[in-house]
Amino acid sequence: MSTIGKIIVMAALSLALVACEKSAQDTTNTWILPEGLRDCKIYKLDPGIGQPLTVVRCPDSETTTQSGGKHKNSVNIK
Repeated sequence: MSTIGKIIVMAALSLALVACEKSAQDTTNTWILPEGLRDCKIYKLDPGIGQPLTVVRCPDSETTTQSGGKHKNSVNIK
């Protein structure tokens, strides 16, 4: 493989690894919450690979997790 080919492969691998970075964000302020949900916090958890997970934490009521994608799933904990 030529030097230019190796550089292109290295750049592609570096880009792929950066795109797979894990993250957790507090997204509460991006939502308009009704009065009954004002105690809730909403977080987006991104594993870096696959679908992100949205977690809603309501200290005075219940916690709900929901995952999107091809097979949607929701779990409520009271």
